[in-house]
Amino acid sequence: MPETHILQIAGHQTVVETPTEDAFGAETVDAACEIRGYKAEIPNPAYDPADPDSPEMIPNPQSREMFRDMDVLTYLRLMVVQYRKANRDITPNDMAAKNEADLAKIDVISSGPVV
Repeated sequence: MPETHILQIAGHQTVVETPTEDAFGAETVDAACEIRGYKAEIPNPAYDPADPDSPEMIPNPQSREMFRDMDVLTYLRLMVVQYRKANRDITPNDMAAKNEADLAKIDVISSGPVV
């Protein structure tokens, strides 16, 4: 069953579909997780050292596939920033404000198996 990832860029949705049995698709997940430092567990934001039942670490709510998708989106964002630096004549402050506003428009809408 294929995996479908819906990315939204400035209000336009793009569907990326990869077969789950595809070795390259699995390798992209492994590569992104290893290179970018995916952690299966993360610090518990609700950790209470006074509570013996409060775990310090919890399972990462972001799946390995979602982590890979976010890595792809980070690459897209960086590409836009580099393009703007090379092709725009605006002040660094204006650039930072524009980047923050526009790059927030790139997001993962959903990620996971096709139902």
